Amino acid sequence: MSFVTSQTADLAVLAALHCVKALAESFGPSGEPYLAASVSFCLNACGAKSKPVNSFAPEACASLFKVLAKALPVILDTVFAACDQAKDWKIRVVALSAFGIAQAESPAALASCLPAIIPMLTPCMTDTKKEVKKSSKVAMEKGLKVVDNKDIAPVVGALVDCILKPALVPELIHKLGGVVFVQTIDSPALAVMVPLLVRGLRESATAVKRTTAVIIENMSKLVENPIEAAPFIPLLLPALIKGSETVSDPEARAVFDRAQKQLERLNGEILKVGDVGKTDPAVVAGIVGQHLKAPAGNAAYGASVAFASAMMAALIDRCVRTAAPYLEVVASYLGSFADKAAVDAAAPKIHGACVELIKAVPEEEEEADDKEILADVEFTLAYGTKILLHNTKLKLKRGNKYGLLGPNDCGKTTLMRSIAEGQIEGFPPPTELRTVFVEADILGELSHLNCTEYVLADPRIQADGITEKMVQDALVANHFNTKMLTDGVSTLSGG
Repeated sequence: MSFVTSQTADLAVLAALHCVKALAESFGPSGEPYLAASVSFCLNACGAKSKPVNSFAPEACASLFKVLAKALPVILDTVFAACDQAKDWKIRVVALSAFGIAQAESPAALASCLPAIIPMLTPCMTDTKKEVKKSSKVAMEKGLKVVDNKDIAPVVGALVDCILKPALVPELIHKLGGVVFVQTIDSPALAVMVPLLVRGLRESATAVKRTTAVIIENMSKLVENPIEAAPFIPLLLPALIKGSETVSDPEARAVFDRAQKQLERLNGEILKVGDVGKTDPAVVAGIVGQHLKAPAGNAAYGASVAFASAMMAALIDRCVRTAAPYLEVVASYLGSFADKAAVDAAAPKIHGACVELIKAVPEEEEEADDKEILADVEFTLAYGTKILLHNTKLKLKRGNKYGLLGPNDCGKTTLMRSIAEGQIEGFPPPTELRTVFVEADILGELSHLNCTEYVLADPRIQADGITEKMVQDALVANHFNTKMLTDGVSTLSGG
């Protein structure tokens, strides 16, 4: 609303607010680029001296926040500016309400902004103005509701309490120390947990710091996309290094070292990417310009392109690869400036170019060969409540020999047994790929058999119709002599 200035009469400001509210409630998505430009004006009107103006302005803001919920990443800086401590408390309270509205209207957009929102809200929750303090707490509670990680969901309420009462931090750290983390850790989950973990590392009690380091180690193992951890590693890694150097207890130092190595592993993956900053909307606007011809003499088109580009840049930063959200943005904000055929032709090309901008850790190049691929899967493996492997890739080729190396209790035997028993999702079934797992321990009820008989007693061997002669030939091929074929199986080494 550039035609409205601070010198405009209260009546004109009130009329403008009514116009914004009416437009927000009647316009479709094509009007959002222009409504977004009025957010600052409407927020500042909440602090006007005129009672009719400051009473109605929150209603106009609420209508704006509702229609622009999906565009929260685009208007976030404007909302943050209105939350500044120098602003009138009425402006700050209304600005804080944007997060609650976004939680109801577009949880995904709010979740993507949590890494920026939580650090901003935290000091507001201890503001001297009780209205701001209350609104900040409500906004934080609403924001935490969009975190869908089931491991931390039970303690979300306690996280808010810890911000208001830091003395509760040790108790919550102790509670989280007993949580078995199995869910993928993403950016929203990190945004919620990292402030607490930083406080935990600053506690004086060694036990609290040690438990905090355990939580960091466990969570970092479940980070699927290292780029999402990039904003948080500079907060945690220095504290871990300091703790490792200053904690006197040797066992606690070992825990710190393990957590540090996990974060350094993530950091190493991030360094392979290079620049992990936000996507520049101007780059996306350039892509739009390459594929969609701008209408001559239409000033409104530039505003729509800028808005659509910012929306798609936010999708890129969220690593959204599916076509539908990009096609929707192009159709909603640019569809009215060109004929449908041109938009339909340009949208997939814009989507493809945007996906190429998504930052990802490069996969290790595999040596090219023409060997048959027997298995190519990605899986998660657990033993009881312990996660052994998370989103792990396994590729096996015919003719290759593979070995498993790792310390005790890391899951080597569990993995091999799971493969043999068909418990690895996506692994070829026995009808396509036969697997045999040789147990290291001899089954007690079969310990009286000789080596040949022991192999023949396996139900899978029997099911395949393998004869005694075939078993003995296979054993001889694996360096068994004639005597060993008929020796008791208990005479063999357990290994």
